[in-house]
Amino acid sequence: MPNLTKGSLLAGGQPLDEAPTHVLLKRDGHRVLRKRFVPGEGIAPHHAPHDVLVMVVSGKMVITVAGTP
Repeated sequence: MPNLTKGSLLAGGQPLDEAPTHVLLKRDGHRVLRKRFVPGEGIAPHHAPHDVLVMVVSGKMVITVAGTP
């Protein structure tokens, strides 16, 4: 059974359109997130300890990895 995080979509948290970030699933040190950005918003440079999969559902996004967009 997955470890559902309080406030996650799967645990019956806020409606999907009311929060910019939802933890959909947290299991074995990994997380599945849904993150919504407004135009011009970004994330500060950081390091992820695991591989990252990004799916852009609407619009476009520039992702920079090791200094390469």
